[in-house]
Amino acid sequence: MPQHSAFSFGTELTHAGYKDVPSSWLFCEGDLCIPAKYQRDGIDRIEKASGKKVDVLRKPWDHIPIVSHAEEVADWIIAAAEKGGTWE
Repeated sequence: MPQHSAFSFGTELTHAGYKDVPSSWLFCEGDLCIPAKYQRDGIDRIEKASGKKVDVLRKPWDHIPIVSHAEEVADWIIAAAEKGGTWE
């Protein structure tokens, strides 16, 4: 895997898209890189900042589910996009 750009960590966010469009979160319970506590914290921050509920799908998967569960992840992304951009 290529290294993640350090630029994205050291610069100020210029637009918080989650404030304008529905947000979905694939909560990977088996993720050892981003433990459950930090995932919950991220969801809570998005919900607080946007005033909207995040659509969360919980799975027992690891950090890179697009590799280990590619078809299921693709189906989830398509289903989220097909919701038509409406908040629940």
